[in-house]
Amino acid sequence: MTSDERPKDDRYDFEAMLAFAFDALVAAGMPGDKAVDVADVLLEAELLGRRTHGLRLLPWYVSAVREGSMAVDGLYDIVRDESSTQVWDGRHLPGPWLVKRAIAEAARRLLRHPVATVVIRRSHHTGGLQAYLEAVTEKGLMVVLANADRSGRVAPPGAIEGVLSPSPLAVGFPTEGKPVMIDMSVASTSVGTCIRTAEAGSRLPGPWLIDANGAPTDDPKPLVEKGEGAILPLGGMDLGYKGFALGLFIEALTAGLAGWAPDGPDAEAGRWGCSVFVQLIDPGRFSGLDAFRREMEALARACRAARVPEGAAPVHLPGEDALARKAGQLAQGLAVDPAVIAALRPVAEAAKLTLPSPLGPE
Repeated sequence: MTSDERPKDDRYDFEAMLAFAFDALVAAGMPGDKAVDVADVLLEAELLGRRTHGLRLLPWYVSAVREGSMAVDGLYDIVRDESSTQVWDGRHLPGPWLVKRAIAEAARRLLRHPVATVVIRRSHHTGGLQAYLEAVTEKGLMVVLANADRSGRVAPPGAIEGVLSPSPLAVGFPTEGKPVMIDMSVASTSVGTCIRTAEAGSRLPGPWLIDANGAPTDDPKPLVEKGEGAILPLGGMDLGYKGFALGLFIEALTAGLAGWAPDGPDAEAGRWGCSVFVQLIDPGRFSGLDAFRREMEALARACRAARVPEGAAPVHLPGEDALARKAGQLAQGLAVDPAVIAALRPVAEAAKLTLPSPLGPE
């Protein structure tokens, strides 16, 4: 199916869809304090255009709650508490709830320390990491987030089977204008993108995978349906050793510092989990927030002013398009893939909820 053949997205009222996500999670058995954070992170990802980590995940989250693989009751355990760091056991509680609380705990510790870090073992899915960044940068802080689930989808250079997870890394920092919001994976693509592309009967934009025979390929179907081949690390066949090295670094920040890996000796068979790294940095405790903003704004301006080929768009910084997309969707309505709406209908029926109706023509 080509892009011209796909049904057009309908637009929905953002607040109505946010309320629906919250109600669906509560109906599945998630307490309201956790459901509000999960719904917020999923819908923020949708606003920013991170569709693989937006409403598309809601049916999976609901199923995980109903099946019990995502815990919903109780609190995390504090495994270790040092002056500027903590290690938590997340007990498979919802990732968005854990990460938001880890950010809040790190922010409290910044009152006494210039850098504060919380590492979480046994977290359930965190959602898209970019969804957490703007709220932190608005406070004049720098934030670094990473997670690893050891899903075994990303191949080390030269291998034809996966070992690492796509290992997302997100960094946000303020400037004098809009914040820079980096959200990247150390893999050539995400598992979610492979699944969505395979379901659509399409191919990836480039040879981002390696097949069972060691050849690069843009066809995700064998990987998704049969588990054959793997995702190439960032850099692909030529420079994948760089993405692989970054992946090892993120494993050290997450599984290493947390002392727990989803496929390690303490993992529970068949239960999804990940380790998460949350770090906040206060520029005011270094050279000062004003100096930090000034230097980052100067860098941003230099990047935007860089010469481009005639007729080409100017340079955009990470997060710039996402924030513009968010503003547009808040003003005009949330654009949702019809396939996602179809997947949400059984969720609505099971919870005896009514899906929001599309907005009428402008």
